[in-house]
Amino acid sequence: MHNRLVAKALALSLVSIGIMSFSKASAQETLACQGLDGESVDIAALYVDNFAGWHSVGEEAWLSFTSGSQLIFHLCSVDNNNSYLIAQNSLGNNFNPGLFSRFEWSESNGQLFYCQQVYNSGSASEAEDFSVHPAADSSDPNDSGCGANGQFPWSQLVTIQR
Repeated sequence: MHNRLVAKALALSLVSIGIMSFSKASAQETLACQGLDGESVDIAALYVDNFAGWHSVGEEAWLSFTSGSQLIFHLCSVDNNNSYLIAQNSLGNNFNPGLFSRFEWSESNGQLFYCQQVYNSGSASEAEDFSVHPAADSSDPNDSGCGANGQFPWSQLVTIQR
């Protein structure tokens, strides 16, 4: 129980730091996507993943803290029925700044997994076009199915706080 409380406190601290940076960064950016405007994301929560990364999924952004990097993805749209969302990469991101991503999620054996199947599209509509970027294969999320050729495992998300 003590380890879980420490992990939760650490996660909340990291997210607080990220939210402060997020507010500063978003004030300087002019982006096409600025949040969901009243829609909700079914998987909105604070998570740790199986690669020691931290994620905060909300109504305005997906914040990711991994390997010393802070990445911000501004939400454009969500399709909860088909388990994906479209986001615009922050201009301050180290990878593909200003481009568009598609995050997909799936549950397997009671576990939640996500895949950033698209990360460098020129528009939100292209990122959402499944004929251009096919859906990730969720049949074996622990070992494969994510990426253009399905060569990467999905990332498991463990809920810290809903």
